[in-house]
Amino acid sequence: MLNRTFVNITLLTSVALFLVQPTWSYTDFQSLYDSAKKQRSTAIGEKALKIAEEDGHTLHIAKAHFLIAFYHDENRMYYEALNHYFSSQIYYDELKNYGKQIGILMNIGTIYRIGGFYDKAIEFYSDAQALALQVKDYKRLRKVNYQMGRTHRMFEGIEEAKKLYLELLLEKDSIKGQVLLTDTYLELALIALSYDDDYAKAKEYLNEAVRQYEGISSPEAERTRMTRINDLGYIHILEGE
Repeated sequence: MLNRTFVNITLLTSVALFLVQPTWSYTDFQSLYDSAKKQRSTAIGEKALKIAEEDGHTLHIAKAHFLIAFYHDENRMYYEALNHYFSSQIYYDELKNYGKQIGILMNIGTIYRIGGFYDKAIEFYSDAQALALQVKDYKRLRKVNYQMGRTHRMFEGIEEAKKLYLELLLEKDSIKGQVLLTDTYLELALIALSYDDDYAKAKEYLNEAVRQYEGISSPEAERTRMTRINDLGYIHILEGE
């Protein structure tokens, strides 16, 4: 009886270890991943990535690369960020996660724009735009078009920027209440003021931007109100007032 009990306990222990091992591996990755997010740490993210690679877990590898890229991007370590974004893109492509792919292409485009490589930025935004259209992800498509508009504006492609922004305004009912809409109005105000010398139109767009936040108190609302006050002051100077 004693020997049989010992054998049963041994077998149960072996089975338990066998069953628990994958869960421990996942928990170990998840705890490192969560810690990396909490501390905004690329170093901890690298540890999570190593475990994900050892496990051969495609989703975890994709998530770890993206996390590391995001915090490198945030710390203006753009070369490192690009490397991890490109790696993350490969794994999210394998997973057919189109939303993440669109977001990564946008982030890569923004890094190139920050570096002054506007034509390269537009290439990546165009890839993001094409993918968003392919999968009918219109919410992300609007964000891509806004970023393309900003890039064209900075690259002196004013007419192309205006076209993209005005197309966004045609969908204002769908994006009402979003920062995207107010930022579109502010971009159009900047173009009217700085490139078209149309002060009346600039005032109109500034007022519309603020109108989106009527009765709302938030950092975005305050930023928009302060931008309007500052720009109106500048317009008064230009008008000799």
